Amino acid sequence: MENIYDVIIIGGGPAGLSAAIYTARSGLKTAIFEGMTVGGQLNTIVTLENYPGFPEGISGLKLTDSFTNQATNFGAELNYQNIDGIAKDGDLFKVSAGGMQYDARTVVIATGLSQQLGVPGEEEFLGKGVSYCATCDAPLYRGLETAIIGASEYAVEEGLKLSSFAKNTYIIHGGKSLRLSDELKRAVEKKDNVKEISTTKVTEIFGDTLVTGIKTQNLLTKEDSDMQLEGVFIYLGKKQPNTKFIEGFADIDEKGYIKTDENCMTSVKGMFAIGDVRSHSPHQVATAVGDGATCAIFIKKFLMTQN
Repeated sequence: MENIYDVIIIGGGPAGLSAAIYTARSGLKTAIFEGMTVGGQLNTIVTLENYPGFPEGISGLKLTDSFTNQATNFGAELNYQNIDGIAKDGDLFKVSAGGMQYDARTVVIATGLSQQLGVPGEEEFLGKGVSYCATCDAPLYRGLETAIIGASEYAVEEGLKLSSFAKNTYIIHGGKSLRLSDELKRAVEKKDNVKEISTTKVTEIFGDTLVTGIKTQNLLTKEDSDMQLEGVFIYLGKKQPNTKFIEGFADIDEKGYIKTDENCMTSVKGMFAIGDVRSHSPHQVATAVGDGATCAIFIKKFLMTQN
């Protein structure tokens, strides 16, 4: 029984970290599984101005660090692994990750949203040249040709990180030019291997076993062309809930979000969903943190009734 977790939290964004702070502090054996990097969408926020307690605003990265340190200081375990599947055997959940199985009395889904470009090849080559996180994967592309798809300041910052490893990093976007702060503009100008490709959209990602290139279209001339690349990092497109791995296991609404009750419990007893992945979430950091707290408080009561 020692190897059974009281709570396994899948996703290390503000909702998942908030839940971990509460459950670990309550003495519940807690593990967080995060396949990429903690913080999730929070890391894309340069300055968060509407989170209580920070009248001058705070960067998403700093808030992520604070959440993470608080959760781990209370004893929550942080595991950088993708979840392969979830099953239930009696009162226990069986969570598979990295070829291992982990048992838990409760599971919290806090997987948030992913931004998908929605072009052919994107899903096929995920992890094989397609990535959504340069901070996580940049070292894998040392000396290779890469592209950032997107024009936000966060996308450009990720491009700068990628360019420290890649041979070249192309920033591809549909606008006429990048709109950057003076500081970020200077940082880009200092990089000889960061190159902007404007008024262009990506229409396909292609390759063999790995990505070998992309198809693009110039939005002004409508000219199509191929570009040889080994790495494509996407920061543009429609945001989708990350729920495919539990389809058929818990009830999901027509848009792919997980249905819950007022305590964030799903249709599966002992499984909870919080934050952006939950149906009817307003997609705010403050409400994601609130979901984490609500869920964790109820989990404590739930486990007491089960025991």
